[in-house]
Amino acid sequence: MITFGESSNLAFQRSLRCLQHPISWMSIGLLLVNDHLLKGLFPGVITGKLSDFAGLFFFPFLVALGLAMLTSRWKLNPRRLGGLAFLVTGLLFVLIKVFPPINLAAETWLSAVYGRPIAVAPDPGDLLALLALVPAWRLWLCPPEVNRKRTAALALGMASLACLATAPAMMDAGIYHFAVKPEDSSLVTWTCNGSYVSLDGGYTWAEQGEGWQAGEIERSEPEIPTQWDLADPNDSRVVYRFVPGQSISRSQDGGLAWEEEFRSTPLTEGQQDYYTSITFACITTLQQGPLNAVFDPKTQNLVIGMGHEGVLVRSPEGGYTWAAVDKYRQIGPHNPRLIAKATLRELLAALSLGCCLVLVIGLIINKRLGWLFLVIPVELVYLVYLIILQQNDSSISAEPLTAIVHLGGTAVLCAVFLGVGLRLLRESPRRAGRAVLAGGITAALNWLPYALWSVNVIDVYGGAWLLSWAGTLISFFIAWRLVRSAKTAQV
Repeated sequence: MITFGESSNLAFQRSLRCLQHPISWMSIGLLLVNDHLLKGLFPGVITGKLSDFAGLFFFPFLVALGLAMLTSRWKLNPRRLGGLAFLVTGLLFVLIKVFPPINLAAETWLSAVYGRPIAVAPDPGDLLALLALVPAWRLWLCPPEVNRKRTAALALGMASLACLATAPAMMDAGIYHFAVKPEDSSLVTWTCNGSYVSLDGGYTWAEQGEGWQAGEIERSEPEIPTQWDLADPNDSRVVYRFVPGQSISRSQDGGLAWEEEFRSTPLTEGQQDYYTSITFACITTLQQGPLNAVFDPKTQNLVIGMGHEGVLVRSPEGGYTWAAVDKYRQIGPHNPRLIAKATLRELLAALSLGCCLVLVIGLIINKRLGWLFLVIPVELVYLVYLIILQQNDSSISAEPLTAIVHLGGTAVLCAVFLGVGLRLLRESPRRAGRAVLAGGITAALNWLPYALWSVNVIDVYGGAWLLSWAGTLISFFIAWRLVRSAKTAQV
């Protein structure tokens, strides 16, 4: 039996000593406070990263402790066992953040354990937190000289609690909640990303500058999610009927006869992908409006919550106007914004593929570019990473740091591509032109079907994927012909 006292299992004792270090205590406390308090009060990039940094500092010590117990029979060297624990921790973190099947498995397992939805954001930008392993490893190599049974038991218990006591993920249904502030009769709406106020009857919304207590404000929420009615406060004979995802109807005789005034158009795959991507650190519940409605006391406008499509405002004269609330806004199925947002990752993958092809052609044409053997495999790994993520989520994350990671990887590849292109251009403009032409054709044919899918010209993402790679194969054949002609011209 392993105790908290002296033991021949040196790795086990070292794990407990590291957990008792003041920085480990601070990391455990920071993780608990951040997950259950700071994330709710200050949602954003900083609080989203704090938990990763704090957890990665002390979690390797827990892994090492577990491995020490499992391998106590062999009495492994603490340095080697610690290295294995740190490797397991880092590898598991990377897989969860960048590999969709592992991420989905982690979310499913955690949700089953806690009995409530748990979101694990698949964000490569979080890999920056791996830097926390560096000071943790230095602590492992030089652990503090402490050997207190009670403190060790408390540290182990608190560290385990910090790993298990994960805050539940917030659900994001878009613009659903409404409230009327009694002091100034302004309208308020809130999501998992913040709260917003309107002073002009729902046409414009500004983020709340000061906090407010939602419990002190009367909320207007539909009691029947499938269908509900709302009477005009100024005329009880005028009644509005809302059917989520379908229609808004109006009756002028107390509900005896109905006239349909608005009908929702089903979202295309490109629109669904866009609305899913705008949510940060929340579980997206993509439900089309109308979801809720409230009358503005000042203007008598009927303000309707339309989920991720923002707000729909009906004036007393009967006109309907779409209004944006921050990033929640109505985007038509053919809006060019969908191309930029929904296919950004596909565009990066296409550019990377085209650049890789240019590098390969440059290596074939000019044997003196042998250093490309070191660059091409790295960029191919990055390309495969982009292609894998397409199958899980074809849009880039809403978090800016993630976009920087993706854009940075592509920028490095393009810089290498530019260097090779200039080298070939200096030696033979004709060969450089053909290599660039092959890369451009490959990138264009690979990305074009996704662009057509985003604006609903191609209905299904799978069809765009098949057309994309069919076009890529055609471009490879064109590139092969260009390489052959370039080598013939060289001879």
